[in-house]
Amino acid sequence: MTDETIPRRKFLVGAGLAGTAVATGLTQTAPAEAHEGLGLQALREKRSADSLRELGAAIDAPSTSARAWLEHARLLTDAVKAKAEIEKATKLNPNWAEPVAALAALETDSSHKLQWLKTAASLDPRNAARWIAPNFRLCISMKIFSVSAQRKETIT
Repeated sequence: MTDETIPRRKFLVGAGLAGTAVATGLTQTAPAEAHEGLGLQALREKRSADSLRELGAAIDAPSTSARAWLEHARLLTDAVKAKAEIEKATKLNPNWAEPVAALAALETDSSHKLQWLKTAASLDPRNAARWIAPNFRLCISMKIFSVSAQRKETIT
């Protein structure tokens, strides 16, 4: 791009002739990172419609950010699409526990859910909440106890 085309592009866009700028090829598409940033900012400001639109644009770009895929999936209402996007986030960053925990939250089968929670806990070993709360509730609901806990129950 020459130095002449930059002021011309700014003039065309500023004058409301953005269509002319597009037709002449003088505009650039926004990168996925820009859409991701706008989407995450909208998410912080509790503007879910804007966030969904911007994160969707980031994913369509296509984004290599696991965060963009995960946050977009959390905003979706279709569980099947959300699960596919969370799996994509897991593939993009296999060492991040958050998408694995999100997969566990979507899982309906208790044994699969427990497996996902164990994986998430092993990926984030310093997060005590990830170890204790969900695993404890799930084990209680599935009636899975350790041998020592069962012995204590029989003694008392």
